[in-house]
Amino acid sequence: MTLGYEQVAAAAERRVELAGQTLADAGARFEAQIASSNDVTRAELEVASGEREAIRARNQVETSRLALANLLVAPVPARLEVPMGLLSPPAGLGAGDEDLVERARQLRLDVSAQKKRTEALRYFAKEPASRFFPSLIGRADGRWTNEPGLSGRNTTWTYGIDLSWSLFDSTISIAETRERKALARASSLEAQLLERSVELDVKTALASLGNARAAVAQAGVALEAARKNASETSTLYREGLANALSAADANQRLFEADVARTRELYSLGAAVLDLYAAQGLDPEGKEPTP
Repeated sequence: MTLGYEQVAAAAERRVELAGQTLADAGARFEAQIASSNDVTRAELEVASGEREAIRARNQVETSRLALANLLVAPVPARLEVPMGLLSPPAGLGAGDEDLVERARQLRLDVSAQKKRTEALRYFAKEPASRFFPSLIGRADGRWTNEPGLSGRNTTWTYGIDLSWSLFDSTISIAETRERKALARASSLEAQLLERSVELDVKTALASLGNARAAVAQAGVALEAARKNASETSTLYREGLANALSAADANQRLFEADVARTRELYSLGAAVLDLYAAQGLDPEGKEPTP
């Protein structure tokens, strides 16, 4: 989000710069009496609108950087590194749905943890049954003192054996066994649900990734068209073949297209991260061992 806001702020600055050039052209044309004062007024309005968007974008950057610093519990560097690997993922990323799902089930640590938790509960359910067997405990105690006393010995040893056998415990063991088996069964069902949800997570992330790629491509086409339109309109305005309204409209459309592509680009990065998370992969390549 912080990187995206920084790109939007840069686009807003470019809008202000282009609007300033249009204002300078309008002023020169007005002084030469080949354009009306309305062109100057419209250009001034575009400059004011651009500066307002630039201020708003800078405020968003500052707010986002504060939130990022709070999240990291550390100062945010003045220049953030753009994760090109996320913004331009390889074409083969996300190929093979079934293979990705099966691999994700092996790598997802939450799935493994739930299975281990179920296994532990099953063993825990066996403990009450062992209470029906007799319990034999051997005990040895030693004591040493620097005062022999009447016995004349400094060291005293005692030995003992305890044998206990609970023949009837008011069926508490049976109740605990049933309760623990029920907990183990519930945990097993949760593990099955989690395994099924892996497929949903992976395929949803794949669909989001495909949509994000298509959106970035279309946004790129729209941005190139907006740039061409802004350049041509600016040239036509300087030659007196277009009015200030057309130049301002072209500048605004260029800004909107630039912002739209930036948002779609970072949405693509978020989609890549979602796919990594659904597969249980680390975004820096530090994959866990299954």
